Amino acid sequence: PDHPIELNLPQEELFVLGDSRRIHQVVANLLANARTHTPDGTQITVVAKQNLSETIIEVTDSGPGLSKSDQERIFERFFRAENAMKYVPDGNGLGLYVAKYIIDNHGGKLYFESKENAGTTFFIELKKK
Repeated sequence: PDHPIELNLPQEELFVLGDSRRIHQVVANLLANARTHTPDGTQITVVAKQNLSETIIEVTDSGPGLSKSDQERIFERFFRAENAMKYVPDGNGLGLYVAKYIIDNHGGKLYFESKENAGTTFFIELKKK
């Protein structure tokens, strides 16, 4: 309730060939990270779109972003970004590692763009097959 969330979803259904529970797990993880690793009041935006070959989901926050050194290690097992420890002192550093593993095993891509003090966007790209 302390983070405004904006959803930009298409009118038509989105289709992805894969394990819906695991894909849901990834999206839920990205949303939880955006909520727990940013200050209250930080805007979160979710965009989902589909073209002829793939479905793309974007989760963006307008929070503090990731430092350059954190960006290099963000998908490593047990890695916790500096900002993560500031807001959630008891995490285990597995969420993004598992999320990337799931998307990789669906033949997709999980990547991000981040700027310090300007927020972070995570992108999920999944082929429609």
